[in-house]
Amino acid sequence: MIKYAPIVITTLNRDKHFIRCIESLANCTHANESDLYIGLDYPLNDSHWEGYRKIENYLKQICGFKTINIFKRDKNFGAIKNSEDLFEKVFNKYDRLIETEDDNEFSPNFLDYLNKGLSKFENENKVSFICAYNGIIKMSNKYNPAYYFNKSFVGWGFALWKNKYTEIIWDYKQLESFISEKKNKSELKSLFPQHYYTVKSKIKDKGILHGDGIIPLLNIMNDTYCVYPTISLVRNHGFDGSGVHCSKIEYADKYHKQVIDNNTEFSFIGNPPVEIDPLIWSTFKKQTKPSFIKRIKYQLKLNSCIAPIINFFCKKTTKR
Repeated sequence: MIKYAPIVITTLNRDKHFIRCIESLANCTHANESDLYIGLDYPLNDSHWEGYRKIENYLKQICGFKTINIFKRDKNFGAIKNSEDLFEKVFNKYDRLIETEDDNEFSPNFLDYLNKGLSKFENENKVSFICAYNGIIKMSNKYNPAYYFNKSFVGWGFALWKNKYTEIIWDYKQLESFISEKKNKSELKSLFPQHYYTVKSKIKDKGILHGDGIIPLLNIMNDTYCVYPTISLVRNHGFDGSGVHCSKIEYADKYHKQVIDNNTEFSFIGNPPVEIDPLIWSTFKKQTKPSFIKRIKYQLKLNSCIAPIINFFCKKTTKR
C-alpha cells in the first residue's frame, strides 16, 4: 500500500500565487488522502499586510485535503526558518513529506507521482530526492521511460524521506573542502559548470546556500541521484519579482506558461538503471551549459583581486 506523505507549504503575502498553488494542489489525485501543513509567516514590513490579510481570509476556505494544519507565526521567521520549523513538526510525526513553495502550480498527477516515487525508491540508497519539476528542457523523443535520474536538484515541488534528510550536510567548511579537491572540482564543473561557480561564490562570500546549492554537491559526494519526470509536473510563477529568492526576469513566461502533464495518474513505465542516461545527459548539457563569456565572467568574479574592480564598473554602468 502507498503511504500518502503530508504536504508542507510556506507563505507570507503572495496571495494570488498561494491561492493558485492551493487550488491546483486540491485538484490533484490523492489530495483528499493527504495532510496539508501551512506555515504563514508574520509580515516583516507594511507592504506585506495586504496580501497577508487576503491569505488569512482564504485559509478558512481551504478544503479537499484529509486534514488542514495551519501555523501562523507571531513574529517574522523568514522563508528558511519558516520552512525548517514545519519540517521539524512534520518529521516528528511522519517519515516522509512533500514540500512546495507558494508560487507553484501542479499537474493533476503531481501527488500521485511523488507518493509512488517515495514508495518505489524508499529502499534505494542511490536515490536521495524525488523532484517533480523538469525545467524548460526539451526532452529527446528517443528516450522512452517516463522518468530519469540526475545529480541536480530543483526544489519546485519535491519529496523526501526523514532518514535521508537528516543525513544532509549543511556545513560550509566541509562543503568548501569537498569542492576544493581536484577530482570533485573537476566532476562538478563537468556536470554543472554554472552551479560550480555559483556555489563557489556563495561559499566565498558566506552567502546562504539553499537545497539546490547543497544537494547536487551531496549527490556527487555520495554517488546519489534525484528522480525526475520526463514531462514537468510543476509550473512556476515566481519570476515576477514578488519572491525572496527569484528576481524578475524578462523571459519569465517560459516558466509561467510552461507545458505540464495533464494526466491524473503517473506510471513509472520503463526501468532505467540508477545512473545518468547518456541521451538525457547529452540533452541536459547542451541546453544548460553557460556560454564561454559567462564562464569567463564567473572566473573573474571569483578572483578576489579583480572582483572589486568588476563590481565598481557594474555599479557605474547601473547608475548611468
